[in-house]
Amino acid sequence: NDNTFLGKVDFEAGTGRLSVTASRMRPFASVPRSQINNAQQFTNGSKRVSTNYVLTRNSWVSESRFGWNRNTLDRFDAFWLAESPTRGAQADLYNVRKRISTFSVSGLSFGSGDTEILALTYDAYNVDQKVTRLMGPHSVKFGVRWAREIGFKSNPQTNRFTFASLDDLLANKASDFLLAMGNPPHRAWVDQFGGFIQDDWRVTDKFVLNLGLRYDYYPGFGYKSMDPDDPAEVNNLSNPTDIRRMDFGAPRPLDKPIDDDKVNFAPRAGFAWTVDRSGATVVRGGVGVFTTGHIMALFQNAVARPFTPIRQGWNRTEQEARGISWPNTYPEDAERIAIRDSAGRKNLYYMFQTDMKSPETVQVTFDVQRQIGRLASVSAGYVHTSGENLPILLNFA
Repeated sequence: NDNTFLGKVDFEAGTGRLSVTASRMRPFASVPRSQINNAQQFTNGSKRVSTNYVLTRNSWVSESRFGWNRNTLDRFDAFWLAESPTRGAQADLYNVRKRISTFSVSGLSFGSGDTEILALTYDAYNVDQKVTRLMGPHSVKFGVRWAREIGFKSNPQTNRFTFASLDDLLANKASDFLLAMGNPPHRAWVDQFGGFIQDDWRVTDKFVLNLGLRYDYYPGFGYKSMDPDDPAEVNNLSNPTDIRRMDFGAPRPLDKPIDDDKVNFAPRAGFAWTVDRSGATVVRGGVGVFTTGHIMALFQNAVARPFTPIRQGWNRTEQEARGISWPNTYPEDAERIAIRDSAGRKNLYYMFQTDMKSPETVQVTFDVQRQIGRLASVSAGYVHTSGENLPILLNFA
């Protein structure tokens, strides 16, 4: 089910016009499972507020915009809320430490079912200011932009024991064990600062030339722990001289896992040409460079506890050496074992190229439009896009 509320207000003040739009949604879904009382529930939310103020004078127009969006998602299995008979209740909904372990038997549709939670909260803010100035055959536009995305994410899962056969289950000898602590409680953010200038130049009555230049600055990824007793870190190493040698350099500062991307210039040009006197045939074309910041989830997956990876697996031999067994080993027990095994070495779950460039595309368009009589028109066009600096994930395991 879903409940949605929408609202919009427009009013004029002198030569200016202010528009305010707001919305609120609360979709919910419950998906039944084969296990009794283990439905998977989706509790979503969305809030949005945007304002737009336009001020007009004789030869110029000013547009000021502000926007805020919040999207939330809690997806969890009903078993997640089950209380342990030996450890008691887990007060924090996103904490896995006292949650009951699950098991499954390979080759058999038999087990205790999944028990996990996916928690996402994202806020996006943007402030834009644009000014248009009319100067004879030129219409000059310039503006600035600031945007910030803030988010929380965690995807913990209770201990999972996998048994190779029913006999192994009865003997309590698991072939595989998974500890999935998820991301620790944290806030993360990415910013964008940008500006542009553009000139729409009417060279003749039939030919318009568009020239523009944009600049964007993308600071590095930022994050902060929300619980002083449960630290969050992004441990990264300086770039290797050769990725094939894996000769990574010194550890990066915890508050600066990657460098800021400071140089992003994006020129653009376009034209519109009315071919004939009647204005029935128009040719348009353009080419431009476009950049964008990396999505926050790319970095947020790397936020982990200093000595405990987000996911840790052990085989049967490793389980026996550590005294791990179902159902006695809880996530809080396995976490202590992982910390002891680390022997003070920081966990390197994700690593990033420290001088990552922001994704960039070059887009080219060309089209011809022809009016036929008074009631019809035809058009044909071509679009080309090429990209570079797109992120690639490599698995070195």
